[in-house]
Amino acid sequence: MTLETERARRIGQNEALFRRVNNAVEEINDARGAEIDELRLVCECGQQSCIEQIQMSRGEYEALRHDATQFAVKPGHEIASVEQVSAMNERYWTVEKHEGTPAQVARELDDRDS
Repeated sequence: MTLETERARRIGQNEALFRRVNNAVEEINDARGAEIDELRLVCECGQQSCIEQIQMSRGEYEALRHDATQFAVKPGHEIASVEQVSAMNERYWTVEKHEGTPAQVARELDDRDS
C-alpha cells in the first residue's frame, strides 16, 4: 500500500467515525419522537482532532447521505488531496471524494443502504 493510499484510507476512516456519530444523533432524535428539523452535527472532515459543529436541517442531511462519497464539513476543512468542494453555504460545505481510493473507502465504510 502506498503512502498516499494509506493516508486516503486513514482520512476516510476518520470521516466515517464522525458520520457514525451524526447518524447516532439523528437516531436519538427519532427515538425520542423529537420533531426537530435542525440537527447539530459534528464536522465530518478527515481531521481527527476536529470537534467543530455544524447545523443542518434533517432534509439537508438526508440529501447529503444519499451519496456515500459526500460529507458535510466546516468551511475550509476540505482536504484537496482526497476530495473537492461540491456545494457551499454559510453553515457548511459539501465535499465529494475523488474517484479511486478516497471514494472506494467512503463506500466501503458507509453504514447505510443507499
